[in-house]
Amino acid sequence: MIQFLPFLIALSLLALCFLIYPIYISKHSFNVKKIYHLYLPLLAIPFSFFLYSYVSTWDETFLNDDKLPPVDMMVKDLESQLDKNPDDIVGWQLLGQSYIVMGLYAEAINALEEAWDRSPNPSLQLKILYAEAQVLHSPDSIIGFPSQLFNEILSDDPYNEKALWYGGLAALKLGNISLASKRWSSLIEIGVPEAVENILVEQIKLLSSNQDEDIEDLGNTQTDSVLISIHVMLDDSLVDIDIPEDTTLFIFARDKLGGPPIAVIRDDFGSIPGIFYLSDKDLMIPGRSLLDFPELSLTARISFSGNPIANKGDIYGEASYNGNIDNIIQMNQIVE
Repeated sequence: MIQFLPFLIALSLLALCFLIYPIYISKHSFNVKKIYHLYLPLLAIPFSFFLYSYVSTWDETFLNDDKLPPVDMMVKDLESQLDKNPDDIVGWQLLGQSYIVMGLYAEAINALEEAWDRSPNPSLQLKILYAEAQVLHSPDSIIGFPSQLFNEILSDDPYNEKALWYGGLAALKLGNISLASKRWSSLIEIGVPEAVENILVEQIKLLSSNQDEDIEDLGNTQTDSVLISIHVMLDDSLVDIDIPEDTTLFIFARDKLGGPPIAVIRDDFGSIPGIFYLSDKDLMIPGRSLLDFPELSLTARISFSGNPIANKGDIYGEASYNGNIDNIIQMNQIVE
């Protein structure tokens, strides 16, 4: 911030010149005698400083981007330091966090395990990172140890945003619909971006309506039908792509052994991120049931042509179903 002040002052003075000069010319051209017009622009400087200080997200503890080395270089340097000092808990935690950012979830788990094994009382942040890395590496693991960690985190910090989100997913996967709704409602109370809030509200309403209908029916007639929950989201690396909200979204279910789709859901891109429910009513083959397929290959695809057949440029993601009620598809690939 201090280094930026001379530059800010210079820009302010330059802007002041652009404001005063036209007023000065106007004053003489039209024979205006009042001079307060010349004072008004002077307010621009203190106001601009106030506005900057109010809206700025500058963090003086961070270096400028041009001074930061590439992420992979920082990671290699950190790895080298940990080779020399393997008992550095904070170092292992930072390494694990860096791996998560890089999408190297297996490596993140290994690094965070090093920090975990060396921590008599793991910190809240370490618990969050360790649980998140496991879920990102294997979404199905959310009902295991990560679920336990999210519960511990929420016990100590009831309004932890990540724990509320993942804890809601864990509750949903375990069939505890009321707990999932409660946790996501708490997330809304905290205050999230409007777009995220709208999605959460919609999902909570959907869960509430399904709790007494589809999900209850599933519990009563499990031998006759199945309801598969599919959470579809767009990968962060693709969020900058301009995609109209009415672009067609397909969710296909295929036999794990191959063949054409046996069930399909058609929706719009504007519905994601969101949770979709696949059941026998979505089957394309009469007389069959999702229960006939112990394993399924799930694909979510954004079709820019609206055609169910994949075309170049379409965005998609995949997941495997092997009996788990809740599934996560992260669309992170583009059809070549």
